[in-house]
Amino acid sequence: MATNLEQRFDVPPAYASKVSQIRGLVGVQRNIFLSRRWHLVPEFFTLVPWRSGADATTMVFTSQFATRFVFHVFPWLRMNLGPGIFWESYLSQSDAVPLSNGTGTSTFYTPSSWRQVLLFSAQGSLELCFSSNVCLSTGLVAPDPFDALKRRFHGVIKLGIAL
Repeated sequence: MATNLEQRFDVPPAYASKVSQIRGLVGVQRNIFLSRRWHLVPEFFTLVPWRSGADATTMVFTSQFATRFVFHVFPWLRMNLGPGIFWESYLSQSDAVPLSNGTGTSTFYTPSSWRQVLLFSAQGSLELCFSSNVCLSTGLVAPDPFDALKRRFHGVIKLGIAL
């Protein structure tokens, strides 16, 4: 998954890793067939490895719970669209951080806390199926899609293997 795609393309290449990250994701999903061409796919995935904040005292865990509606355009091509819940969990450790104050350094203290952020999300993708058990999917996940100030786009490439 590549986070914050808009910011990644808007900044000079040297700063792309500062505004966006490329991380792996691990998840599970279940197909519920509604007809020959339509099925429902509840899924859960989490991003790995978990990321740390800029001061290395905060860990961020990101997960997505979603339900996608899948339409079989051709036997080898599927379109997906659906709502979800984008969940970020922030775990901060209390720490003393020395920061420059212009003429010297001062010690600032970060609190210990655990914060949860739940956002409505929308996602869409296209899947190419190589067999009944292996598909390659590319798409977008957009947390808070109706708020232009908060909306971000995350690009996702998934290799699905049915077990």
